[in-house]
Amino acid sequence: MGSPGAFLILASRAREWLVMGHGTGESTVAERPAAIAAGLAARSAVVATAAVPALAAPPRPAAARGAEQISRYFVRIAIRRDGSVLVTEQILYDFGGDRRHGILRDIPVLSPYSLRYNRYLRVAVRSVTSDTGDVPYSVSTTGGSVVIKAGDPHRVVTGMHEYWLDYLVRGGMSIVGGRDELRWNAIGDQWAIPISNVRVVVISPTTTVGVNCWAGIHGSTTRCGLATTSAAGSAVFVQRRLSPYEGLTVAVDLPQGSVNVPPPLLRERWRSIRS
Repeated sequence: MGSPGAFLILASRAREWLVMGHGTGESTVAERPAAIAAGLAARSAVVATAAVPALAAPPRPAAARGAEQISRYFVRIAIRRDGSVLVTEQILYDFGGDRRHGILRDIPVLSPYSLRYNRYLRVAVRSVTSDTGDVPYSVSTTGGSVVIKAGDPHRVVTGMHEYWLDYLVRGGMSIVGGRDELRWNAIGDQWAIPISNVRVVVISPTTTVGVNCWAGIHGSTTRCGLATTSAAGSAVFVQRRLSPYEGLTVAVDLPQGSVNVPPPLLRERWRSIRS
């Protein structure tokens, strides 16, 4: 969504784990691979594991299963002087009547940079918690994404639950048009469920000189509900509602030199494919 940024990030992917009576299988929801402009990508869908009868027919898309939805999605982004970005996501997920084990969060870390190179991000997950306290989680890298799997495989949850994800990203800032820029796909466009009450706050060490945001399906140029700066100088973005497969991209510009913007992290494309 929005105009092109410093580099491209592959579209996020929504995946769903199924509990098939005795044992566990993995099913991949139809993907729509595409490139989305971003200075930093954090936009893959969060989905959960569903309990279904053995030999059941394939599940319907999440959007068709009653009340399942995200009731509130808050993202706090802190740009640090060393050029790293600290992200906190607060997700209020309503599983409705479905019985799930938890959520998956994919963070794309590879993007095409040139014919020879991919640009990549370093992501370090610091903590994952929920409204029930510490939650078991694992972090893996697959298919050019860092995957956070949060939930107890021996316990199911239903109804409304809140999750907090904290992670540090390096390699996401860019210099664009003589400014230090962060372009962040705060909400991915692969969610098969509606999202309400989206709020993104970007905190920076210096004055913000430009803010912008876009909401809608992939490639949308529609502005989001609100893009402004607070009295404290933070960038604030608000979107009342996103329909299934709609996302939100935010952009924040700082005076050049406000933060250390190192050269992009590059990896030869053949090596990226092999790894």
